[in-house]
Amino acid sequence: MCHVANKEFVGNGFIGFLEKEERVPTRLLSGSVNLRDAAMWFSSSLVATLIVLFGFTKADYDLSDEECRELGYNRETLKCQTCSLFVKYELEELLSDCRACCTAEDTSSTSTHEKYASADIEICECNLARFPQVQAFVKSSMVNQWGSNVKVRHVRGVLPTIVLKSYSGESKRFNIEKWDTDTITDFLNSWLDY
Repeated sequence: MCHVANKEFVGNGFIGFLEKEERVPTRLLSGSVNLRDAAMWFSSSLVATLIVLFGFTKADYDLSDEECRELGYNRETLKCQTCSLFVKYELEELLSDCRACCTAEDTSSTSTHEKYASADIEICECNLARFPQVQAFVKSSMVNQWGSNVKVRHVRGVLPTIVLKSYSGESKRFNIEKWDTDTITDFLNSWLDY
């Protein structure tokens, strides 16, 4: 038995469910209907079903901090935007719990992060072939768009890393071994003051 929008859907199949709920015009079930009416009814029903199945938001249900931890989520650090990656990697079954545990980002705030003076991309030539996206970035002309603000440094044995350097000499390190070229470009565009 499946509950859809608080309605029971028993073993009679989809048509039995629709007849029970009287949502389908009788003409549609008997076969004496024109194609246009059928298409309009089907498309509106499909949209309504998709909204019921996938259209939930964070407010639909919530899990406690302990339940989120048991599922492997950290409510304090999990941003709702991250949950959309499950769809990209065909992990939709994890999406509802992720959204129940995530923290919504405040897109209206004007807070910005610190900008850095320069960046070094540290790579090891012997490992570079294992990271084709990083290799494509450093071997092509993409790295040249920031001029002298971005330099490629060859450091033996290091995994691909971006080291941001501030004007005061402080630095931040980011492992980029799983980043693609677009992610590296977006990151440098948003963090460098050039």
